[in-house]
Amino acid sequence: MNLYVCVNKHREFLALFELIHACLKNSFTSGKIKEIRPECFGDFLCQLKKKKQYEACQEPMIFFLDAELKDSQSGMVLAEEINLLFPEAKLFLCSSRYEYGALLYRLKNTVFLLKNQVPNLLPNLLDQCLKEWKNKEPPVIARRYNKKYLIEPDSILYLTSYGRNTRLVMDCQTSTKELIVSGPLGQFASIQLSHPEFIFCHQSFLVNTAHARFVKGDELLLDNGDRIPVSRRQKNSLFKTMHRTDDSSVC
Repeated sequence: MNLYVCVNKHREFLALFELIHACLKNSFTSGKIKEIRPECFGDFLCQLKKKKQYEACQEPMIFFLDAELKDSQSGMVLAEEINLLFPEAKLFLCSSRYEYGALLYRLKNTVFLLKNQVPNLLPNLLDQCLKEWKNKEPPVIARRYNKKYLIEPDSILYLTSYGRNTRLVMDCQTSTKELIVSGPLGQFASIQLSHPEFIFCHQSFLVNTAHARFVKGDELLLDNGDRIPVSRRQKNSLFKTMHRTDDSSVC
C-alpha cells in the first residue's frame, strides 16, 4: 500500500503540517509514505499513471491532499484528476475552509477533513482503509520478465492461451486493458478455488462470469463485446456458474 502526501507548508499551516506528518507516520506502518511538493504533484500523477499502465499493478493507494494548494482552485483540480486517473484510490482532502466540503459531490471515494480535525480523525480513518483492503479478496498474481503483477480479480474479463504465455483481458475501468504474462493458462486454474465466478468455458479460455451477458449458440458474450467460445462439455457448468439456467440465458 502506498500513501502520497501533498500539503502546503508555506502558509499559516506549517505547524499543523508537522502534526499531520507525525500522525501519518505513527498510523501508517504497513506501506510507504511519499511526500510530493505541490508544484511537482501534477507531473508526479502523470508518472504514476505511466507506471500503473506498464506494470498493471493494483496496489492500494491513498492520497492526502491539501485543498488550498497554490490558489483557491488548484487543490480541487488535482483531486478531480486523481479521481479520473485512479478511481480505486482513497482520497483525503483537507482544508481550513468549510466551503470545500460542499464541493465533494464532484469527487468519488473522498473524505473531507478540516485541518484542525486531522490529527484526531485521520488515524482511525487510515485504520478503516487498511481493514477494508485486508478484507478484500486476494489478488491474482502473474509474472512477466521477473516482474510480479497484482491484479484485482474483479477487473479481469477473461484469460486465454497465447502461445506459451497467457493473455489477460481487463475491463474498461482499469488503466491496463490487456497484459501478456509468462507461463501457460493452466497456472491460473487455482483461481477458481478462491473465485468461483471463474470457469473454463473452453480449454483455452478461463472467463469471469461476473462480466458475462448471455450465451448465444456456442459463444459467450461479455460486457466489453468480446465473444468467447464455449465447449459443449462446459455449457451446463457455465450456466450454473452464471446462475442462469433458464431459457433467458440462451439465444
